[in-house]
Amino acid sequence: ENKAKTFEMRKGSTSTTKKTEVADSSSITARDYPRWHHSVAGAAAGASARLLTAPLDLLKIRRQLVTPANGGNIPVGSGVVSSLSNIMKSEGGIRSLFRGNLAATYLWIGYAAVQFACYGSASSFLQGYAATSNTLEVEPP
Repeated sequence: ENKAKTFEMRKGSTSTTKKTEVADSSSITARDYPRWHHSVAGAAAGASARLLTAPLDLLKIRRQLVTPANGGNIPVGSGVVSSLSNIMKSEGGIRSLFRGNLAATYLWIGYAAVQFACYGSASSFLQGYAATSNTLEVEPP
C-alpha cells in the first residue's frame, strides 16, 4: 500500500494553497496564511475575551476584597446577576462594569497575539517537518 503524499503549491496574492493527495485518492486542501494573520487573530481574540469577562473579573475582585475585618460582608443569596445589577444601580449604569478595563485589555491583546503567533509558527514547523521526514530504518546488529 503506497502512502506517499504529493504536494501541489499554488501561489496566490496573499496565501498559498497546499493540496495533499492521500493513498485513497481523496484530497485535503489547507491554506497557509501569512504569519501576521495569527497575531491579528490572537489580538482580536484577546480583546473579545477581556471584553466579555470584564464584569465577572470586577465581581471576583470585589468579592475577594470584602472581609469582615474591613467591615464588609457579602449578603447571603447574592448571586452573580444580583451583584452585577447592584453595581450598575449604585455606580452609574453598565459603564461601571467596564471602568478601568483598558490596561487589562492591552495586556490580553498582547498575550493572546503572542500565543497565537507562537502556536501558528510551531504548527507550521511541525507540519513541514512531518511532510519531509523519512522513517529511520535501523538494521539489527
